Amino acid sequence: MTSRRNKQTNKKEQQPKQINETPKQSSAAARNPPPIPTAITSQQTIDNCYLEEKFENQEQLIHNLTKKIRALESKVIVLESRLGISENVNTLLEKKLDDLEAYYRRSCIIMSGIERKRNETDTEIKDAVIENLKRSGITKEELESNIDKLHRTGRIDHETNTQPVIIKFNNHSFKEKVYKKKGEIKTRSIRISPSMTKRRMEVLGEV
Repeated sequence: MTSRRNKQTNKKEQQPKQINETPKQSSAAARNPPPIPTAITSQQTIDNCYLEEKFENQEQLIHNLTKKIRALESKVIVLESRLGISENVNTLLEKKLDDLEAYYRRSCIIMSGIERKRNETDTEIKDAVIENLKRSGITKEELESNIDKLHRTGRIDHETNTQPVIIKFNNHSFKEKVYKKKGEIKTRSIRISPSMTKRRMEVLGEV
């Protein structure tokens, strides 16, 4: 009996020791974690090298694209400058052409309201023009000798079946003589106006 009690006592004394040893083993395991397998560390190293290389390639690509963009920007600036020069030249040429046309039109007037006839000839148009211009007090002979050329121009008014006639005189002074008497020539249907270029008509809002 004594030997059995001794054994039980020994067991009871040994159990707390086992409980106390468990935390020591856990802390020791935390201080000394199990080693990472070599295969995993090698793969991580390869992945890191790959990412670094890819990042460097992306940086180089961005650098090259930036250079190309700057080169294109420089070309755009040059082209814009040339375009600006071309626009200035075109504007200057248009003005010169407008001036030349305006100079040519200095000896011209526009007569509106003359009725159109089917298959009419230039002679018939001229006769109709002179008939109306005679109201200015200028003789038929003087008008005939000072009219250089004439023809229909502009839009047709289908309601009244009329179309303007542009009349060019031999010189600017005779044109002014006729134009000053436009009030005497004017009727309910006939109207005299200066012959202007399209550009100048747009400026005056007549187009």
